[in-house]
Amino acid sequence: MKYLTEKEFERSNAVVLFDDKASSRRFGVIAKNQSAFRFSWQSTDIFPEILDVDDFISVIGIDLNFAIINFKDSSILLNIRLNSFYIKTIIKDDILYLISEVEIICIGRITYAILRRFLLPDIFEDIEIADSKIEVKCMGGLIVEFEL
Repeated sequence: MKYLTEKEFERSNAVVLFDDKASSRRFGVIAKNQSAFRFSWQSTDIFPEILDVDDFISVIGIDLNFAIINFKDSSILLNIRLNSFYIKTIIKDDILYLISEVEIICIGRITYAILRRFLLPDIFEDIEIADSKIEVKCMGGLIVEFEL
């Protein structure tokens, strides 16, 4: 990822992933294999998580934004505006686990479609993923289990 100034961001020809003109204060671009995607975000102390799923597919999460991009054909496979702040993505077997403060979204690694959504009773703290269930620890010591 390369950081951009706001002017560089506006002049870039890269595909836009997310850009909230009213509140964006940081700007970046990610490029590979002749493909480039630009994005902006609000937080000045938090940086995007960029995770490679394979040689051509990557995920990007920051603030209330999450996207799955394909560098092979410059396409956006999934772009989600989250209801709570992005925390991290875990890849296990054929599922991507998108974790935000109060929700876990399971995304299929073959179709990149949303398979399931699990709402949390409080803010996320930790997760254990087993073969057929997810165990999530939330603030206040709450532990919830979800069947996959």
